Amino acid sequence: MKGMVVAFKNRYSWRRKIQLAKQQLLNRKEFEDVQLDVIGSGHVWFTCKKNGDFGFTKIFRVKYTFETEIFEYFDKYGRPAS
Repeated sequence: MKGMVVAFKNRYSWRRKIQLAKQQLLNRKEFEDVQLDVIGSGHVWFTCKKNGDFGFTKIFRVKYTFETEIFEYFDKYGRPAS
């Protein structure tokens, strides 16, 4: 949040929204590790790790938009995940 200007009374609500989004990702049991990556204006990016077949670890990036409360899944290079 270094470059963002957030009103003092709204700082807690932003942190709370980020924590709730992270908890939702962890509760889905798809991902073993969820880390906050980038905070944008109105959205955040999470880096998520998932254990795949034969012990390979798959890395996804998930974009969460605050206004619509929608998760969008991308591969680690930013392409939409299939």
